[in-house]
Amino acid sequence: MIRIALIIGIVGGALWISLAFFPPACVPVTAANEVFCNRLWTPALAAMCVGFGGLLLSVRPSATRGVRWSLSALVIGSAAMVGGNFGEYWLAYALPHQGPDGFVRGLLWMSVLVGLLTVLVASAVAGVLMSRSMPGLRWPSLLFVLPLSSTILVALVSPSWIGTPLGMLGILAGVFGLTAGRRQAELGL
Repeated sequence: MIRIALIIGIVGGALWISLAFFPPACVPVTAANEVFCNRLWTPALAAMCVGFGGLLLSVRPSATRGVRWSLSALVIGSAAMVGGNFGEYWLAYALPHQGPDGFVRGLLWMSVLVGLLTVLVASAVAGVLMSRSMPGLRWPSLLFVLPLSSTILVALVSPSWIGTPLGMLGILAGVFGLTAGRRQAELGL
């Protein structure tokens, strides 16, 4: 079951990246296509959330408390992103963005942003902690630090690719979880 969750996470990351590079008639964003295009985020974010949960479960047997906490924060942050996006574009899409009724969509969008920040910071913390506590996976663990720094870099260089590091994190989490699970099985953990 964990293996399936990790594969779902890889697919979610790939879907997220494909939305950045091949937007389905969503550029430029208009009022007519905004809801449809942003609804496409929900399955990708949900799949990555499942993958992050699979990562947590796959490394849990040998993980330290700090690794478990940081990976739990990764899952919670991604769940906030899913909930905010689903709430804004599937439930509250008829409400305005501005004005007295705009606070609902504003709060939902803020949960996406807070979730993203949580995911990026938790990923970096998890990467550092996993590199210290999982000697056989030291260098791959450090790849979890890259999404935070690369998101900042991409924002400065090409803002249209801003989501790419998050998708790469979804793929990395799935591949790392599959590798860590295999490695733990070899070590008898």
